[in-house]
Amino acid sequence: HITDGTVAIICGILPLISPDSNPFNRNHDWKYEPIVKWTQLQQNVSWGSILLLGASLTIATTFEKSKLSDSVAQILGFASGVPRAAASIIIITVSWFFTKVTSNTSTVSIFLPVLDSVDFLIWLMTLIFN
Repeated sequence: HITDGTVAIICGILPLISPDSNPFNRNHDWKYEPIVKWTQLQQNVSWGSILLLGASLTIATTFEKSKLSDSVAQILGFASGVPRAAASIIIITVSWFFTKVTSNTSTVSIFLPVLDSVDFLIWLMTLIFN
């Protein structure tokens, strides 16, 4: 079973082991040089950004798998009585604060399931009580 993580690791390692020129070209003497050297990666890659993105995506996955987004949606159930403009301002403000500590990708991954759950709860409340 091949997962997304397996593909990501293979794609990450491939430039480190693939030659930068065609080894079967007989027109010149061939010497193995990888496309990217590890020392180049150490010096030029923003490792903090990669770790931040990885941690943010992990948080988003945890929110989804633990059903925490459903719990947050139930807490935000009060939004059914709030005008749409006020609810939009609240959601925008909370998501803005989230983007200060996580990546945009993670914020969207966390908020879309929460907002979907809130939308379902609001729909259910209007169906039951109207």
